[in-house]
Amino acid sequence: MISVYVKDRLRVIALLPARAKAIVEAFFRSIPKRLRRTVAVV
Repeated sequence: MISVYVKDRLRVIALLPARAKAIVEAFFRSIPKRLRRTVAVV
């Protein structure tokens, strides 16, 4: 599960089929570069 806080509320933005490194990397690669730079914790 990938989640984010929006206005102090937790929101689910994606459900990944597994926690495998390749799956997580593919998800992050699908995020536009300008937004990827804002990721603080993985």
